[in-house]
Amino acid sequence: MTKGIRKADLQEFLRSLAPRFRVVAPLKGMGADMVMGDLDEGELAEDPGRMHFSVKGVFFPRQESMFRFRKGEFFEEEGERPAAVFGLRPCEARGLQHLDRFFRQDFCDYYYQRNRRGSLVMTVACPVPPSRFCFCTSTGGAPVAESGFDLQFLPLDESTFAVESGSEAGGELLASSFFHDLSPAEQARLEKLKAEAPGKLALRFPLEKIRRALESGSVPDEFWQRFGEICLYCGACTAVCPTCTCYDVSDRTCDAGEIERGRSYDSCIFGGFTREASGHNPRKDEATRNKRRLEHKLLFDPHKYGYFTCTGCGKCSEFCLSGYSMVEALQGLATMAE
Repeated sequence: MTKGIRKADLQEFLRSLAPRFRVVAPLKGMGADMVMGDLDEGELAEDPGRMHFSVKGVFFPRQESMFRFRKGEFFEEEGERPAAVFGLRPCEARGLQHLDRFFRQDFCDYYYQRNRRGSLVMTVACPVPPSRFCFCTSTGGAPVAESGFDLQFLPLDESTFAVESGSEAGGELLASSFFHDLSPAEQARLEKLKAEAPGKLALRFPLEKIRRALESGSVPDEFWQRFGEICLYCGACTAVCPTCTCYDVSDRTCDAGEIERGRSYDSCIFGGFTREASGHNPRKDEATRNKRRLEHKLLFDPHKYGYFTCTGCGKCSEFCLSGYSMVEALQGLATMAE
């Protein structure tokens, strides 16, 4: 089902969800800045733009309290209202589909499932790439999502969104008075934008050829060594990546002798990530760790899941402090794979 909504009515529609959901959306920040946060704490940004945020943080937070205990008593953190997330791009929605699979593949991760249960996903399609680093079509994605959303918003013009439902919950929302039937002209405009969107991405990579090159071991060590020399190992790439899932678990002492157990993001590029209790580290050098990160997305996961777990969002390169991440590596690998 496809309807339309005036952009002027969007914030009111999102606020109408607040009694049932914690509404998370792009908010106006100071100056030209934009933040992703709870809608009841700010004003909706006019253009969702390019989020400096991965939606995985809503369901898999950067830091999360799991439970507390004191003198034999156990206290579990209560979950919040289900989240209704607006503004994520189709590449982020694909990443969320992978997280759904990852966090239940061997056992059901209680904390992720608690945060994800009953949530709404509202994507904003990309009739034009939101960043010069986008390459979703190379990884099996598309600027207009085909699945993984409850509602998908596609800007038709300066005043109107076309809105598609992707689930029963989304279809029920479209029945509200905020939405109108599309006119024949709006429907034609929608189909035109959908057809033209994939051709507007400037970046394209032969990922299947690159996967075979990685599998054959034909990529020289010098390539990875150069990567290792450039990387600052800040962890920004894995923090903003929609599909990175590594975390660490730790305990800390709080007031009155209370102990809290929590988990927080970890990263395979950190020196201590693979360090063993004996002190031995099978990936002690920077080049090996960066090689492992790329192979994870482009070689090992395609074997395990049947798809690349790089979604082509390009955020790792966009926010890389040294200016060398997945996009730049793929440019070099593509030359070797030809």
